[in-house]
Amino acid sequence: MKKRIGLLSGILLMISLGSSFAETVYFKNGNKITGKIIDETPEHIILRQGYIDNRYYHFEIESIEKDGLKENSAAIIPGNKLKLYRELFNVNGTRKSLEKMVNATVNSAPIDKKDQVSRLLNIDELLDSLIPVYEKYFYVDEIQDMVKFYKSPTGKKLIDKTPELMKSVMESNIEYFKKKLSK
Repeated sequence: MKKRIGLLSGILLMISLGSSFAETVYFKNGNKITGKIIDETPEHIILRQGYIDNRYYHFEIESIEKDGLKENSAAIIPGNKLKLYRELFNVNGTRKSLEKMVNATVNSAPIDKKDQVSRLLNIDELLDSLIPVYEKYFYVDEIQDMVKFYKSPTGKKLIDKTPELMKSVMESNIEYFKKKLSK
């Protein structure tokens, strides 16, 4: 009798452990599937469903739920890919622009709220939240190309001259519309 109870307890434990290791993958197209992630690369995951392994690409995935906790796709970005996106945000000026915006926001907050606003606006978290946006439009190799471009002399010049360029474009547009309106 004790052996049967022990065996039954063991089976129930294995069943409960097996189900607690299942992940639910939510796709951007609205579909969802459940299985066990058995491998993950910067480009994809491999999900085992029963005895079948399927490959799903990160750009298709909205989020993954593990043990009932849903993670957005920025939280599940593998290390190499996360490092690549952070490098892009550094070399293309996104980090610098965001830091200026956050600092301005914190500085304009009431004195008694500055610490709270500062904690709320975590720059790394804000940048990581942009990763799924970029993944909608670009493949990893294109992100790598962007990093190379922004590290090049031409890319650095583009970053350096963009504020002046935008100002000149606005002035040119204003002149254009003034001429059109005066006719």
